[in-house]
Amino acid sequence: MIINVGSTNKVKIEALEEVVREYPDVFPDIKRINAVKVSSEVPEQPFGLSQIVKGAKTRAENSYKLGNCTYGIGIESGIYEIYDTWFDTCVGAIFYGGPRSVGSSMSMDSREFNLIGFSSAFPIPNKVGKLIQEKKLNLGQALYELGLTSNPH
Repeated sequence: MIINVGSTNKVKIEALEEVVREYPDVFPDIKRINAVKVSSEVPEQPFGLSQIVKGAKTRAENSYKLGNCTYGIGIESGIYEIYDTWFDTCVGAIFYGGPRSVGSSMSMDSREFNLIGFSSAFPIPNKVGKLIQEKKLNLGQALYELGLTSNPH
């Protein structure tokens, strides 16, 4: 089994490698995980659940379309606001181009997705969420601008 993951982000690749190691029954016979650069078709910092889901699905499908793989996987992080509270979350999507699995597809269009899942969300300070929205920054840039981290990336 070969997996194309639609990202070259080291943290996302390491997370997928850990999942594959921890759940060998779900991912048997993994021969290789290819980190591939693909478009997510969403902003660098996705805002709102619709953009986060779209980014994960698009990354999964685009990585699958590169070929030579069993699955395409997309991982997208983003922020959203609910009841004046900002959250950061991550969405993962698995695409293989075959028929949908009953009960596990959340596809809202004709493309075939076997799984879409959400991480736990964690709150971020309101001033961070507002700065991201106002200045179109990513989370790391906003944290740096507010002096909450010394890492400018």
